[in-house]
Amino acid sequence: MLDTPTGGRAPELGSLLGSTWAAGGGLHDFDLPPLLISTVPHAGYDPSSYELRPARVTRQLHDGGRIDLGDRAPTVLHLPGHSPGSIALFDESDGTLFSGDVVYDDVLLDELPDHR
Repeated sequence: MLDTPTGGRAPELGSLLGSTWAAGGGLHDFDLPPLLISTVPHAGYDPSSYELRPARVTRQLHDGGRIDLGDRAPTVLHLPGHSPGSIALFDESDGTLFSGDVVYDDVLLDELPDHR
């Protein structure tokens, strides 16, 4: 559960329950299994208690900026698309592109409401 702009709590796509995940993502036509994991971490684990916790922002990234990782410093590429903060990281030294799901070779699921 994540805070909504109005201060309430709303289900997020981090749910391990197929029906909750589908409803939160507008995927009503997809046949998802009841549980999206095949095993639990320990006996008595309640998958419905799982929630995503957002990472703490330590600094803002900007298009063209670099992230010093010691042995490499990839360049930040701003890729607005299905989410406003989408980025890729490009390591010019060896041509590696960390694209996340911006490069995707399958059926597109970007037809979700309000995700343009």
